[in-house]
Amino acid sequence: MSPEQETGDPSLHAHDGDGFRVLTLNRPRVRNALDIGLCATLTGAVRAAGEEGIRPGRGTVPRVLLLRGAPPAFCAGADLNRAHSPEFLSTLGELLRALVECPLPVIADIQGPCVGAGLQLALASDLRVVGPDAWFGLPPASLGIALDDWTVGRCVDLIGGSRARGLMLGGLRMSATEAADCGFANVSGSSRDAEELAARVAILAPLSVRQLKLALNDTGNVAAGTGAAARELHDICWASEDAAEARKARSEKRPAEFTGR
Repeated sequence: MSPEQETGDPSLHAHDGDGFRVLTLNRPRVRNALDIGLCATLTGAVRAAGEEGIRPGRGTVPRVLLLRGAPPAFCAGADLNRAHSPEFLSTLGELLRALVECPLPVIADIQGPCVGAGLQLALASDLRVVGPDAWFGLPPASLGIALDDWTVGRCVDLIGGSRARGLMLGGLRMSATEAADCGFANVSGSSRDAEELAARVAILAPLSVRQLKLALNDTGNVAAGTGAAARELHDICWASEDAAEARKARSEKRPAEFTGR
């Protein structure tokens, strides 16, 4: 595939880096707010990258997804003109499931505001790089709407019960510093730091990363069968060519070259 990927939608840009695929929300006039079309396009791009990324081989497929927003925001939430639409809620839910169930690790590069549905994208990601200008909000109570059980549970799991209550019940913002303090930010840094993290993860053993993601997501808040799939991959990993390659590389004092087999 070429470095530039066609999505067919100008509101989403895609390109490949060193072992990872970058998906950039591109609605800067509305601070990358999500609408039905962008949700559907992003869902398709996530699923396509996941299918491509599980193919065995060295350096030929994306092993990581990096999700970011065009400046000045990561994502300011839902397009409020359509946020109350059942179709939008269904499409957003499908997007969040695609991110959680993607066999590739997903890294959110959060530079600028990350609010509402934007925070849901960050919650659905596996790792987060948070810039100094980022801040987080979850304002359903100020809009007179409700949140699904998955979002509430994931927020408590990743941010902590007290801060989650502050975001949802108190209407409080969480700063980049607070995100780092509670562990929601895995890395505090710039988009370059996010790309460095993506490149670092991309050279890890793909089967192992996939198994670990499934096991970490086995919390009761995701699709049924996650735990069973993780257990199945557990045995596959131990018997894989990648495990043998790691042992050989250790004995030869060189970096391992993993292929996903």
